[in-house]
Amino acid sequence: MNEGKYWDEGIMLVPGCTKVSEGCDHCWSESMSKRTGKGFEPRFDEKQLARFGKGKPRIISIWNDLFHECVTDEQIMDAFIAMTLAGDNIYLILTKRAWRLKDYSALLDSPNIWLGVTAENQARWDERVPQLLAANPAHPWVMCEPLLEEIKRPRNIEKLHWVVAGEETGKSKRTIEEAVLRALLWDADAAAVPFWGKAGYGESDRAYPPALLHHLGKH
Repeated sequence: MNEGKYWDEGIMLVPGCTKVSEGCDHCWSESMSKRTGKGFEPRFDEKQLARFGKGKPRIISIWNDLFHECVTDEQIMDAFIAMTLAGDNIYLILTKRAWRLKDYSALLDSPNIWLGVTAENQARWDERVPQLLAANPAHPWVMCEPLLEEIKRPRNIEKLHWVVAGEETGKSKRTIEEAVLRALLWDADAAAVPFWGKAGYGESDRAYPPALLHHLGKH
């Protein structure tokens, strides 16, 4: 696993995206596309599925949003089948479109698929975490990056298998106080949920879930 990162490889299965909430305002993926001169129109790139089964067992982060409106039911099913067949890997999926998850609950029980939602503030936590848990994935997790405000009531945090969080980065980042960052870490610790701190946290604030390490044979 890469030092300082919680994943080993990122695969751009859905190039491009469209903004749906506050955390999208300074999208890193959009900025990267602009720097390289690539367009940012969302689409499903089925050619990337062939990369899933290659290489040693690793943690693969799926970019951008597999549940974007442009991705069809058939394409989502193809992606989950490919991930399940390449079962030695761990696949980390994040979505801001949690309302779509209920239609795919039958696909979410594979032990190597970690399905999560992004929650950048209290409103998005309250909206998306219940929708995530209602889909009953094998390994539900939450990404709070960019964390834009204190999440004072992280309801159902004890039902999550992992929390990853960090402040916004970049020239136009929206800053928050250290106490806001620490509060979420303490809530995760109190609920015995593994926590991985990104920007704004120290190396001692990084922990992998035991189930993830066990799957990769690193326990």
